Amino acid sequence: MNHDRSSELTIAAIKDLAPAPFGGLAHGVFLARVADQPAVSPAARLGQGAFLALRLVDLLRSDAAPVTPDVFRYQHAATERYCQELDAGAPEAAHLVGLVHSAMDAHRSGRVALVGPALFAYAHFLEDEGQYEEALDVLETMLTIGTGKTGPLRRGRGHLQCGRRARRERGRPLLAVVEPHRSHQHRGHPG
Repeated sequence: MNHDRSSELTIAAIKDLAPAPFGGLAHGVFLARVADQPAVSPAARLGQGAFLALRLVDLLRSDAAPVTPDVFRYQHAATERYCQELDAGAPEAAHLVGLVHSAMDAHRSGRVALVGPALFAYAHFLEDEGQYEEALDVLETMLTIGTGKTGPLRRGRGHLQCGRRARRERGRPLLAVVEPHRSHQHRGHPG
């Protein structure tokens, strides 16, 4: 089984566990915060910031239509401005600002993998806060943008994190989500 197929199977399992709200809009799970509270509340604004930051990261996907540097810079500037206006004392705001900066670093260098650690850290934060569907969305983003560009070790960690979150969210066993990766031929190769 190749790396891309393993990631596709994990992403399919995530989508089965956490169906996208708002008619399938990418990262729409974060907009659910706006539906539950006033749009100007700190939690709703953080959800909007997460939605914008992850849409910025989506521009880095290799399977998406390439965007011009000007389009990326414009989207980055708008997202960065929004995220910097969030509550500076909120840990989630710090994660979002870091994610936006990592996205720009990845775009400038052409190394999409640079955004991986920020996505991984943000997913951990969301898990600790009990926001499992949001954490799954972030991990799905990490696996999707990194397809074919991350080593087996990093990809394996992503699969394991998805499995942990799936188990917590839905009570499904860890191996139901990550089993395709465990059988990968390149197990043990550093990534």
